[in-house]
Amino acid sequence: MRKLFLLLAVMLFLAVPSICSAGILDHPKVAVLPLEDQSARKLSQTTLDKAGNFILDELRFSNCFTMPERNMEQIQRVLDELKFQRSGLVEQKDVKSLGKFFGAEYLVFASITGFSANTKGKGKYVAHVSIRVIEVETASIALAGRGTGTGDDEYEALENTVMDAMDGKRGIFTLLKGGKR
Repeated sequence: MRKLFLLLAVMLFLAVPSICSAGILDHPKVAVLPLEDQSARKLSQTTLDKAGNFILDELRFSNCFTMPERNMEQIQRVLDELKFQRSGLVEQKDVKSLGKFFGAEYLVFASITGFSANTKGKGKYVAHVSIRVIEVETASIALAGRGTGTGDDEYEALENTVMDAMDGKRGIFTLLKGGKR
């Protein structure tokens, strides 16, 4: 009986740290905010919405995250109502209030950081995207990825760029799997 109690105590001791230290590798709940266009080109809202939904789908299909059921329109409405300027997202209280509203432990921000006509190589357009996964509790960046891609139309260029920001050499999934920069 004493050995059983000791064995249970040791198992509990070993299990508690893993339970208490849940993090980015433990299928956290994430909310994906609408894709932000920081490029000089200013793409159409339709293209931004399609690319934003592509990001949402890729995160969902990755099986790395749990995603509360909210659509992009609901999220955009909340951001508009709060008059929330994402470019100034540094205050922990703002991140916490958004995370709480969406029921998320992490917020995913994606930005088009550049978009232009491609003057060399394949594809008519070249795009650059940045993806940041922010921990709600601390407002710190848990993961960050960057991607570059080309395409024959605007959406194809964004889709290829998003895939690079997720699975490429500097992608968030690459980092999750232990890849190095």
